[in-house]
Amino acid sequence: MTDYYEKYLKYKKKYLELKRKNGGRGGTPRTREFITWNVAHECMIGPKHKCRACRNVGPGNNTICQNNLIGVFNKLEHRPHFVAIQEGNQNLSSRIISKLNSKYSGHVWNSLIYNSTRVVTAILIYDSTRLKPLNTFAGNCDGKSGRPFVGALFEERSITNPDGSKPILTVVSIHGPHGHGSERYTHRSSPKAILQQIV
Repeated sequence: MTDYYEKYLKYKKKYLELKRKNGGRGGTPRTREFITWNVAHECMIGPKHKCRACRNVGPGNNTICQNNLIGVFNKLEHRPHFVAIQEGNQNLSSRIISKLNSKYSGHVWNSLIYNSTRVVTAILIYDSTRLKPLNTFAGNCDGKSGRPFVGALFEERSITNPDGSKPILTVVSIHGPHGHGSERYTHRSSPKAILQQIV
């Protein structure tokens, strides 16, 4: 639990420094809160996998590592607009959404999930009260089944541009290649680069 919380505090410090540079307490009018986390499927599934602490699965098929991760969401000080999870699963997605819905009344979170393999997924959780998905997409980076992505074009529900249109943004949860060794991204197995595949 301590390691997870220390990581959260480190990124919170970076965020607050960026917000200060962008104009003080309020930041910019269209600042969006993101959390992204590669949680490692071995720690989310439990028995017969590499995470020794999670071999004993508790009620509801919840692992110790899952419980530690949910504990971080208990301590959030800023409401996220998006949570991108790599190597999670449906159970973890449901638990995060349940925690966010109970923590922030008046907001409802939904998710996009792409199951690349039985144990490898890409998950994007979004605040559906603020954001409307216009077009969704999912696939595998460079055709590799262990490197999935899922995302969407989102329209802001509560903000209007001066010309009357709604702001639109592209958000992706992506488990990209490591960039070295056998998982290094190349153009040999795909005619397009990763971002070209997505956009």
